[in-house]
Amino acid sequence: MTDDEADRFLAAIQHDHSWLARLWRERSEAPYPGRAEALLAAARALGRPLPPSEYTLPEHTIEWLLERAARLRGRKVPLRGAAGHKGRVGDGVERLLVGAKVPGMAADHPAAEIKSVPVAGDGVVERVKLGVLSPRSNPLAKCDRILFVFVEQRGDDFFVVGYHAHEFTYDVWTTMWRDGWIVETAAGSPERPARGLYLIPRWFRAQRIWPPTC
Repeated sequence: MTDDEADRFLAAIQHDHSWLARLWRERSEAPYPGRAEALLAAARALGRPLPPSEYTLPEHTIEWLLERAARLRGRKVPLRGAAGHKGRVGDGVERLLVGAKVPGMAADHPAAEIKSVPVAGDGVVERVKLGVLSPRSNPLAKCDRILFVFVEQRGDDFFVVGYHAHEFTYDVWTTMWRDGWIVETAAGSPERPARGLYLIPRWFRAQRIWPPTC
């Protein structure tokens, strides 16, 4: 078995108690110690490290993020800054989900980028900014998975009305660009002009993401 095959094997049996118990009994007469210790013994027997996901904190997983998003439905988005600042709704959504606005170029969350999507009833009403174009970075590089959080304005306030996680590949992004689902347009401010990539509203309906079908 090659190292690559061994790594794939460990990942496949990582949460399979029957396989782990069988391997444990082949090497020990002691009672089955549980998943974690049995997996460690199997990895040592193969001379390989544990699967990387064994070191992932629960709060860094997509499951944790989706569970948190589900609990936010109906919550008011906390807003800070001037009313004309378009990014304040997205900043508030990040605070609801991960406890703070994520600064700079860092990923919003280890499992997904977080994008707020303004809606009114069954329609998405604004383009969704994927990122600012830069000679030093590709805004789509950290968008292989996006958690879209749908927000609706009621009076002066915004409320979370739904969410959807979606995965993308480079080929998918290329096809979306070719088909016109992504557009490049002005971003930033008059003082700091920039160009950005935006997802157009009709994409959500075409993908049957919004309005939700169930």
